[in-house]
Amino acid sequence: MLGGCNQAASISNSPLPHVITQSLLIHQIKDTYAILRCLSTTGRFNYHCE
Repeated sequence: MLGGCNQAASISNSPLPHVITQSLLIHQIKDTYAILRCLSTTGRFNYHCE
């Protein structure tokens, strides 16, 4: 467990994970926006929103 934390800390020093995290965040925001748009269209949450 501690080894994983140390590994994550050392990886975070390189720019690549930051780019990955940023792209994942953007993807998550897009997914959230799609769900909200689906909710506003259907008026209720259903499996089509996921």
